[in-house]
Amino acid sequence: MGRIGLILILLISLLLGGFRSNAQTAEELFQKAIQLEEAKGELKKAIEIYQIIVNKFRDNRSIAARSQLHIGICYEKLGKQAAIKAYKKVIREFADQEEVITQARIRLSGIMVNRIKKKIFTLPKLVWKPARY
Repeated sequence: MGRIGLILILLISLLLGGFRSNAQTAEELFQKAIQLEEAKGELKKAIEIYQIIVNKFRDNRSIAARSQLHIGICYEKLGKQAAIKAYKKVIREFADQEEVITQARIRLSGIMVNRIKKKIFTLPKLVWKPARY
C-alpha cells in the first residue's frame, strides 16, 4: 500500500465526511426553520428555509417530506391557499413517507371541512327592511 492507496483512503474519507456533513446540515437547517416557525413566528422566513431543504436535500426523503409538510403548515397559519398545494405535493411526491403523508391528509381534510362549514353556516344577508304592520 503505497502512495496511491493512501490517496484513495484520503479521498474516500473526504467523500464520506462530506455526505455526513450534508445530512447534518439538512437537520441543522430544519431545526433553524422549526425555531423560526414555532418560537419566533417568522413564517415566511421559515418557508424559505424549508424550501431550500426540499430542493437541496431531495435524497434525504424523511427531512424533505417533513420540510414540505411544514411549508403547508406555515401557509395554513398565514391563511394562504398555498397550504392545499403544499399538502398535495407531500402526498404526491413523498409516497414512501407514510407518517408525513398521514399528517398532510389530516391537515388537508381539516381545511376542506372548514371550507364546507363556512359555506353551510354563512347566513344570508338581509337586503331589504322588514315590513311594519
